[in-house]
Parts: sequence; structure tokens; C-alpha cells
Amino acid sequence: MDEINLSINPSTLCNFRCDFCYLSPAELARRDRLDPERLLERLLEISRYRRIAHVDLYGGEVGLLEPAYWDELWRVLRVFYRERVNVVTNLSVAHPYFEREDVDLSVSWDYVARPRFEATLANLRALKRGVHVLVLASRRLLDLDAAELERFMRILDETPQVESVEIKPYSLNPHHPQPVRYRETETWIRRWIERAPGFRFELVNADLVARSLRREKRSWSDDHLYIDPSGALAVLDFDDEGRERFSRLASFDAYVDWTEREKRLIREHPTCSRCPHLGHCLSEHLQPVHADPGDSCNGLRGLLDDPPELCR
Repeated sequence: MDEINLSINPSTLCNFRCDFCYLSPAELARRDRLDPERLLERLLEISRYRRIAHVDLYGGEVGLLEPAYWDELWRVLRVFYRERVNVVTNLSVAHPYFEREDVDLSVSWDYVARPRFEATLANLRALKRGVHVLVLASRRLLDLDAAELERFMRILDETPQVESVEIKPYSLNPHHPQPVRYRETETWIRRWIERAPGFRFELVNADLVARSLRREKRSWSDDHLYIDPSGALAVLDFDDEGRERFSRLASFDAYVDWTEREKRLIREHPTCSRCPHLGHCLSEHLQPVHADPGDSCNGLRGLLDDPPELCR
């Protein structure tokens, strides 16, 4: 049986208002959440088609959900999935589930680009476990001068709980659009990779570039599905202006149809179809190239055409 990776969003409620967030202020204030019985129905449907290979839980901020609700989610998840669950949090609050042995913890920490970053760092350093840090390459971080960037890297390197760091490219969204060019993101990631041999932690991006060059990384969406707080299946999609959005789907069959349309769209695109990295680029969610000719694309082709020495 083929496998599927699930990203489950129990709630969009969040206590931060980041200027790069893909959610609207109204969504960030919503208190409705995924009904565990609805999740059970969805997981039963999915398991008829695919084996669940990986589960992410994210928000909103999942740390705002009370432990009793987590217990209900865990009970449902464990019917279909027995492996470790990756939990994504801003770590603004401590939560008993964050220290569980069957949890992998990913902390979104963007230094000065995120509210209350010093308090979150203190929470991170108080953990009794290792974490994976996610850094979004938003406008404010891309504009850091050399000294501030070095301080950011040093803080991460001197925090023993940080086992790995991954830089996530910013995607244009309708609620908090930022003027970020793909070339800028490539340059910023390259600077991190060039410093990677001096880091105590693992820089995931260096491995991603190497895997893409070996054609081991897949960039199609046919193995990644979302479940939103209403219990609907969803995919990460883009509107006509290239802005990121979620599209709800009526069924797993509709998801399969959507992934086939994605492949046709990209394979028939005049630029994407000629790319030597087609299907193996650094994109997490493919979209047709419609940037200006002097820019790159969301597959970060510039890093693959001219890879850092560490990744060759």
C-alpha cells in the first residue's frame, strides 16, 4: 500500500500576530477546533487508500489546547498511527505533551521577526529534550546585517536543545504579503550552508540540496495531505496571483484527482517542463513559474544549478 504524510491542524487559534502569517487576524482569533470524532472519520477514510507514514500537528498554536483535548486527539491518532508525532509550536507556553517521548518537537523561532522571541528562547532552553527549529525566511530576517545574522546563528548554536535547524522559504499569502524574491532566499540559505561546517546543530537545508541533486527528494504533492479544523481534507494551493492558500477537497478521490492535475500543470508549463530538477526541486508545494525573469522560482533552482560546495 502507498504511503501518505498528514498535516493535521486542530485549531487556528494563536496568541501571536506575526507579520508574515498565512492566516488572517480573524482566523487567528477563532476558538473552534477539530472534533476528534470527525478526525476519526477522516483517518478511517484515508487509511482505506494509504498507510499513514507521518503525522504533523500544527496550528495556530497547539500549545493553547488543553491536555484533555490532546488526550482525545491522541486516542484517535493511535488507532491508525503508532509512530512519533511531529508537533509544531511557537513555544510561547509550556505544555505537558511537548516533553512526551512519542513526540518530535519542532519550534518555530524566527529571532527578532517573531513576537516575544526572547521569552520563547527561554522556554526552549528550559526544555529537557532536543528540538528541531524552523526559521521562516521572511523580510525582516533577510534584511539582517552581517553582525545580527551572526548573532542569530550563534544563539542557536549555543542552545544545546537545538539539534537541527531548517530554513523555510516564505510564500506569498493574501493576508500578510511581503516583498521577498526567491533569489534573496537562495542567497540567505547559501550563507547558512557555507557556515554549516561550524555549527553544532544539523542544518537540514544542506541535506535537502544534496538530496535534490541526487534526485532523492520528491516535490510533488501526491504524498502529503492536510486536515483542517473543520475536519475537511485540504491541499496547499496557489491562486492566480501566486498567493498561497488551502483548498478543501470533498474526498480522498478528489485529492488524487487534484494531484494528477498538479502534475499535468507543472509538466506542461513552458519553463517547469524544461527544468532538469523537475519533480526533485526544493519546492515543498509546486507552482508554475511566474516570477520576473531575473528571479528564481519556489523550487529554488539557483541553489541546485550552482550548489554550495558542501552539497556537491
